[in-house]
Amino acid sequence: MPTRELDRIHRALIHCQQVQHPENAGKLTEPALALLDLVTAELSRRRLQAGKITPSPADEQEVPRDGRSF
Repeated sequence: MPTRELDRIHRALIHCQQVQHPENAGKLTEPALALLDLVTAELSRRRLQAGKITPSPADEQEVPRDGRSF
């Protein structure tokens, strides 16, 4: 999959995480968290491989791991 598309998926997942209902703020389902982890890791791998050592701001987003979902 092209990096551009992975980046769009990554941004969409981060956006979903940020705009959820206040009671569930920052909590994605387990499958969504797994996808976010996978996409983040692949984007990081590609950036390192391309010689871009600095992570993007989206890579620095902290993903909650409390197991709760929306």
